[in-house]
Amino acid sequence: METAMLREVKEEVGIQLDSWKYLGDWPNEYPHKSIVYAVNDVYFLARMENFQNNQISSNESSKIHIENPDTINTEEVALPSLKFAVSLFPHNGHRI
Repeated sequence: METAMLREVKEEVGIQLDSWKYLGDWPNEYPHKSIVYAVNDVYFLARMENFQNNQISSNESSKIHIENPDTINTEEVALPSLKFAVSLFPHNGHRI
């Protein structure tokens, strides 16, 4: 699972992670073209020192948005699994 996560992060947003750990996985529903797919969203906590040498793949993503987890308003988060993952995030300077 970690190998796939590292590959996807590198391919999708061009980021090389310095460290990571598994946070959890939760079921979700993904509606696409009038079909609702049952999926399992997997979340990791990850760390990187800087973004200087990273490039977004224009084929995969248009931008990266970085948010302080302590200031995320979970009422504005659409996915139930993401709301739950954010609620579990270790706040107050926890390091990975």
